[in-house]
Amino acid sequence: MADIKDNPHAGHRERMRQRFQDTGLDGFAEHEILEMLLFYVVRRENTNTLAHKLLTEFGSLYDVFHADRQALLRVGGVGEKIADFLLFAGAVHNHVEISRFQDLSLKSYENRCMYFHIQLSGCKEERLLLACLDDAYKVIRCFTVSSGSDAEVSLPVKKIVKLSLSTPCSRVMIAHNHPTGKAHASPEDIRSTGKLAKVLHDVETELVDHIIVSPDEVISMQQTGSYQAGLLV
Repeated sequence: MADIKDNPHAGHRERMRQRFQDTGLDGFAEHEILEMLLFYVVRRENTNTLAHKLLTEFGSLYDVFHADRQALLRVGGVGEKIADFLLFAGAVHNHVEISRFQDLSLKSYENRCMYFHIQLSGCKEERLLLACLDDAYKVIRCFTVSSGSDAEVSLPVKKIVKLSLSTPCSRVMIAHNHPTGKAHASPEDIRSTGKLAKVLHDVETELVDHIIVSPDEVISMQQTGSYQAGLLV
């Protein structure tokens, strides 16, 4: 009783928890999910207002979890503890999603596009990834090859070859993201992907595909015909 008397929102919090216990997240609006999540880092204040502020600023729950830390801190009511908590929640979500693919083959276009979308969709800067695959097209290890402006200039061939040789594999995939704009293969993407494939072929490694991720779509260069694995010209 003392807690309810000291904190007028305690009753509301208990009703929210009971509702979740009864129905899960069915019927919860995004602001209610965020409001309830904030219960665990904001002890007494009303988190409903803060949840609405965050969603108004960033647009969706996903975007809140993947926002820039400094942008979060500019929202009134968000301090370092809350910002870190939200970013950690987003990172945990990504980790869980990626772990689903541990034993999943990336042989299909659908699976490989989904895998790299999860890896890259929340990135605010350009990032280049290298996935080393086993004979069943399962990911043995995924490297971040480069990030920032370097990722958009050209493929660092020597580094990619070195990383691929550091892992016992005979095939790899690469992926990069466009944080803004559309997912499309530029003439430079096509040229540099072909060059990389030839160099990898010389060390008996197949470049299976190059995936490009944007906020709204994901494409496979092999599926769209802008890269053909095994066809070196």
